[in-house]
Amino acid sequence: MEKKRPKQLYLKMFRTYTAMVLCIVAALVLYFMSATRGRLLENGREELERISGEALAYAEGVEQIADYLHRDLYRSQSELEDLLQYFRLEPEEYQQYSLRRYISSEELVYKSVFYFMNQAFEAYSQLEKIELVSYETRQLTECRPENIVFPGKDGQARLAQIQNHEY
Repeated sequence: MEKKRPKQLYLKMFRTYTAMVLCIVAALVLYFMSATRGRLLENGREELERISGEALAYAEGVEQIADYLHRDLYRSQSELEDLLQYFRLEPEEYQQYSLRRYISSEELVYKSVFYFMNQAFEAYSQLEKIELVSYETRQLTECRPENIVFPGKDGQARLAQIQNHEY
């Protein structure tokens, strides 16, 4: 058997310990990278849950507003009747109808469909617009909070979107 010199023994031990230290450092780096990745994924998941919860709450709020406005419109017979006449009559005929109706009523404020929409915009400031679509005449009326009304637009494309649930 060959006798090893102290220098050779030292080099062999140095290489062995260096390899062990490098393996330990590599294992620690992998562990910390894995732990950091897991923490980042968990934070991302929590943030995603928070955002989706907020989006769900917003959508539910909008749905409640839309349901309330829908029920409120059907609660008022005069406003509903006015809306039906708005879609059935030509603009000039509707103006005459609403004037005759206002003259015959004893109320100070004529509760037309436009009155209803103004009340809705005042009550719900987050409303951007209200669209009224006539299935009979295929006309679309857009109302904006600044009392800007765009009557008589072609509502065929919008009706197709509604029927295909493309809101």
